Amino acid sequence: MWMSTDIRTVVLGSLLVWMIAGCDQDLFYATSFTEVATERTKLIDGIESYQSTDDAKRRFQQWAVIEESSLAPGDKRPPFSIYVVAIYNYSHLGYSGKLHLTFFNNRLAEARFYPSNFEKYVERLQEHDKLTFTLTEKGVGSPEARVAPHTRIWIYNQPHLDPQGHKRYVGWSDARLEKEETLWIERYS
Repeated sequence: MWMSTDIRTVVLGSLLVWMIAGCDQDLFYATSFTEVATERTKLIDGIESYQSTDDAKRRFQQWAVIEESSLAPGDKRPPFSIYVVAIYNYSHLGYSGKLHLTFFNNRLAEARFYPSNFEKYVERLQEHDKLTFTLTEKGVGSPEARVAPHTRIWIYNQPHLDPQGHKRYVGWSDARLEKEETLWIERYS
């Protein structure tokens, strides 16, 4: 009995040290990668995360599909599909531009707005939404802000780093879906 308690203490202590040290903290995190959260978070212009493509299509009658990818039929891994659409001539806070919406497993996860006048738009957005952007380690040089409950907003102003040649944009994402996508990639790619 004495040995059993001693071993249990050592194992639990080691596990605690291992987790505090930052080793795979998601080891015990279970997810279906398709669950739709009841609490949504607002992205650009009040558009809420976790909408399906059908829900979003009701709001945006016309869009162009710019990316559609998913696992091959019969793949044994959990679902992983990315669907990105572009809405042209979108207007936000008085500025026109192009809006990209990204769906992860048929759940709206991210919006990116490419305004025609980037600097003026960013000023207006900060003023209108009372946002304070700061540089973070995760942002990789892109200032970001957080808005409750789960919105991350960032400013991408580094077109020379964009291999696809996209222009500068402001992005909004649901941090929970970002985490799920990262977790899927870490576990199954």
